[in-house]
Amino acid sequence: IGGSDYGTSPEDFREGDLLRDFRSLERPYNTVSTWPPTLLSIKDWKAIGGFDESYYPGFGSDPDLAMKMYDYGCRDFIGVGASLVYHFSKATTGRFEGSGDFDPRKYFRKKWGMSWSRFLRKVIRRDTIIPLQMENECPSGEDSGDD
Repeated sequence: IGGSDYGTSPEDFREGDLLRDFRSLERPYNTVSTWPPTLLSIKDWKAIGGFDESYYPGFGSDPDLAMKMYDYGCRDFIGVGASLVYHFSKATTGRFEGSGDFDPRKYFRKKWGMSWSRFLRKVIRRDTIIPLQMENECPSGEDSGDD
């Protein structure tokens, strides 16, 4: 649940407020999504090599993982709108003053030949509604959420 503030740690997490607002936070089931958490089969994870650790401490790793899956042949990135996870924003990355001279957007562009905003908006069309009938799963032929 990005963009919502229900606390910054487990100690000040306002579960009651989140449960009260839950229905307004849901997204359609069949929305193109690359937002974490992401479920992949172990076979697909190993085939793409997992996260690129160059994105330390994680800035830009989500679109890069999606691009790896796209490059591998996956075309369906489905968000399960009623399955929400609260994200303590910047709980990990906020501990770092910055990532030095590393620019994740430049790295993505150099690695993939396009900006991640172009990839997300124009190629996979993140946040758009897609048909529920899925023709093509990931190349392994496994449902990417089974493992």
